[in-house]
Amino acid sequence: MAINASANLAVQIPSGPTFSLAWNVNADAYDRATVTIAHDGNPHDVELQPSGGDHVLLLVMTSTDYSGTLTAKLGSETFHVGSPQIISGSDIVNAISATPNPITFTNTGAADVVVDVLVLRKAT
Repeated sequence: MAINASANLAVQIPSGPTFSLAWNVNADAYDRATVTIAHDGNPHDVELQPSGGDHVLLLVMTSTDYSGTLTAKLGSETFHVGSPQIISGSDIVNAISATPNPITFTNTGAADVVVDVLVLRKAT
């Protein structure tokens, strides 16, 4: 079954320009995980899709904490989660990681963090 998802992005700068964009993502499947990452400093894996990251079309990640104490490792790249992440287009998603399964989160903050991750993908 085909999934015809739509995405919208609006950026507004006070007394400046506004940038709005809408696009469609035609996918075969999606995976979503909402998980609590304990503040124990240990890595926690979140698996979202079958192996073979070359099928990912869109990755969206949100968190209840953007202070930078949460890190995410996607393939060989580790980054601080300081804002929501929206990565669209199979070429850019797969440039980050050939196999984004799992995403490894580490929380060194003072409290647990809830992370919500959505992946739209082609059938493998």
